[in-house]
Amino acid sequence: MGDAWLWVERLSWIVAIIGIPSLLFGLLAVVRRPRIAIGFLPMRKAGLLLRRHERPGDRIEVTAPHTVDAALSDLIQLTFVVTNIGRATARDLLLNFKFPDLQVGLLVVPPGSPIVAPDPETNHPFWAYRIEHIHPADRVFLYVSMRIPARLSAVEIDYEASMADTASVRGKCSVIPFPSLPALDE
Repeated sequence: MGDAWLWVERLSWIVAIIGIPSLLFGLLAVVRRPRIAIGFLPMRKAGLLLRRHERPGDRIEVTAPHTVDAALSDLIQLTFVVTNIGRATARDLLLNFKFPDLQVGLLVVPPGSPIVAPDPETNHPFWAYRIEHIHPADRVFLYVSMRIPARLSAVEIDYEASMADTASVRGKCSVIPFPSLPALDE
């Protein structure tokens, strides 16, 4: 009888050695979630020691020359970076951008992109963009051009990213315009 209990004990150790890591691996798979970060290039390093990632900057400084109109800058192209810094694929992503400091006519999007429309509540520009999915560590680039009024020292952009099976992400980005320097005559 003692020999049978020895094999039962050995078998229980094998189950524990294989089962506990499998359980932990399964629990990690259950808690994997996408995490969306939105901003501008250049990317900056962030995260913990074991889980490093790059996330976009939340502000950008641009040169905003006023060659045609003193009240409005020339057209400036901005590139938004949408990246998934989480551990799971983000599905059915809906991005909403609001530009509370601008008017609708000051924004231009490339052909084929969703149009910029006035927000029904505030009449400020509202841009909704849908992305089917973003895998972990992938990036999507969105382009918009704008004219910045000379009276603004910064353009604030509010965004919200909602996706399937995860809570929405809200945040702000800002564009800091600098007037261009006049050319030096030789």
